[in-house]
Amino acid sequence: MLKMRIVSSKEDLKRCLKLINRIIPARPTHSILSNVLLRAKEDKLVMVASDLSTTIIIDCPCTVKSEGEITVSAKMLSDIVSKLSCDDIVTGK
Repeated sequence: MLKMRIVSSKEDLKRCLKLINRIIPARPTHSILSNVLLRAKEDKLVMVASDLSTTIIIDCPCTVKSEGEITVSAKMLSDIVSKLSCDDIVTGK
């Protein structure tokens, strides 16, 4: 169960995920390399991705309601965020 809870603007998430997706390999040697690590702490969402030779760490502004971390498919998350019609995105319950 995802205990991490954040509130972020759609535009902030799209901007951060666009940068993250630049580092995600098209054909990763390990499946975990197609994921992004999301770490909610303090007042930011830290996104981490790597292709084993380069790592990118991005602090995405958000309101953290409950701290936590998870890895998810970077492409899938980007697709979902871009298709949402709301201005603010809330994760968790």
